[in-house]
Amino acid sequence: MRTGLLVGILVLFGVFLLLAVIGWVYSVLRRKLEREIKERFDKDQVLGATIRANFFGQRSKGRKQVRGNGALVLTRNELFFKLAVPAREYLIPMTSVKEVSMPRSFNGKSILTRLLCVEFEVNNQRDAIAWAVKAPESWKAAIDRLLEEQGL
Repeated sequence: MRTGLLVGILVLFGVFLLLAVIGWVYSVLRRKLEREIKERFDKDQVLGATIRANFFGQRSKGRKQVRGNGALVLTRNELFFKLAVPAREYLIPMTSVKEVSMPRSFNGKSILTRLLCVEFEVNNQRDAIAWAVKAPESWKAAIDRLLEEQGL
């Protein structure tokens, strides 16, 4: 009986320790992303930003991509995404954006909420990237407004 209690306590302690380590790692990654965004962009350039964007992949790379979290930044000239792990950057110039939508799934993946999906053209080839972000309708409206202002 005491052995079972001891094992239960050790398991709970292990779970607590694991959750604490995971929380610490995410905190470190978020601070690193915030610092990189502040260094890369002037404050007056940024029209929208989040360090909690969940990357759903790039259409042209197929379904077997790893999803991940990172920083998404909207400026007048570009939509920039920095994937935290593995460190990878995606840059979509506003001049190449063709359509912005809010599908419920992308590349065969879904989290049962609307995603921000940006279709763009590179070398006469259409491609798309999608993210789960808080208030995707606000992101879509901001990008649509930019495209309209710039006559794109």
